Amino acid sequence: MKNKRTVAHNFAQGIHVLVIATLLAGLALSLAPAQVARAIDPADYTVTKVGDTNDGTCDVSDCSLREAITAANAAGGHQSIDLPAGTYTLTRTSSGEDGNVWGDLDITDDVTINGAGAETTIIDGNGTDRVLHVFSSATVVVGDVTIRNGKADDG
Repeated sequence: MKNKRTVAHNFAQGIHVLVIATLLAGLALSLAPAQVARAIDPADYTVTKVGDTNDGTCDVSDCSLREAITAANAAGGHQSIDLPAGTYTLTRTSSGEDGNVWGDLDITDDVTINGAGAETTIIDGNGTDRVLHVFSSATVVVGDVTIRNGKADDG
């Protein structure tokens, strides 16, 4: 039969081993490489509907592609727009307007538009105007999106 001193000594030794193992595990985690940041910035604007509307705002529950571009233009500096899967047909038809109210999507400042895949995210110009009108001062990156049915100016 073991005496009380041996049992207490073995218990204390077990606690020391547990504490040392916990400290070593914490040290290993702190030395692990940090997660790599996303290659694409998180979205400043997320489009929530496919309709080509323009009520002047882009908020969490009501934001068309046109409204997101208008908001990005007004914000200044680089902005990003997440465009979920869907077909975004430009229906506010007209041409020759440069305020992003009618016709093509007028982009006046730096923006990245991130689609959900070229097979499932489509911006359709509806054959009435070009699809994107990028002003010379803007840098635009469009990824994972199909752009179709634009109409070039005859002039």
